[in-house]
Amino acid sequence: MEEILALLNVSPELPAGGEEQGLLEQLLSLNFGELLQVSEADDTLTILANGTKLLQALGVEFELGNVEVNVSGATLTVNALGAQLVITAAEQFTVSTEGYINILPYVESLAALFTADALHADISYVGGELAVTGELLLDLSTFTATADIALKYKSIEKQVQLIYANDIIYLTLDGLKVSGSVEEILALLNLSLELPAGGEESALLEQLLSLNFGELLQVSEADDTLTILANGTKL
Repeated sequence: MEEILALLNVSPELPAGGEEQGLLEQLLSLNFGELLQVSEADDTLTILANGTKLLQALGVEFELGNVEVNVSGATLTVNALGAQLVITAAEQFTVSTEGYINILPYVESLAALFTADALHADISYVGGELAVTGELLLDLSTFTATADIALKYKSIEKQVQLIYANDIIYLTLDGLKVSGSVEEILALLNLSLELPAGGEESALLEQLLSLNFGELLQVSEADDTLTILANGTKL
């Protein structure tokens, strides 16, 4: 009786309100003889429970299978789902937390970044005699992007403005403004000629970047007609 009363004193309290009545009804309706087998041998208490049926009786559908609990001396061993848990008493210990970095503030910053409505990126690339710098703005709600890019190749510098909206790319170069759909541009690139092999592509790139397209080309559209006026001599 003393042991039972001590166990009751440390048992968890029943839920408040009417929930304890439903829980008590569920517990009393269980057939513990079918759900539990208790045995003792070699100073070891063994409890074998049908975990699946026990959970079903409590309204939980989960294939837990059999759960075996062994109590031997001050050691508690639990076997379930192919895993084994052995619990024993341990001595009090201390830990060192020096040198650890709290990454939570950085994770929160990244979470705020990737849930933002718009993003800004600075671009910087240097490779050989080619340098690219600029900034990119991306509106994630409309998937619209703008980019202001500065190109420098040797002593030649160009400013390029790009806008992407509604699957259309808008390009501003030397005051020249043109646009085209992504699908059309990709098709054009697939049909374009390959650059010459060897060192010729470097000279070709230098020639192209040295052109002032605003002076060489004028593009206009009226009455469903696209007009391109080129200074053929200078081109």
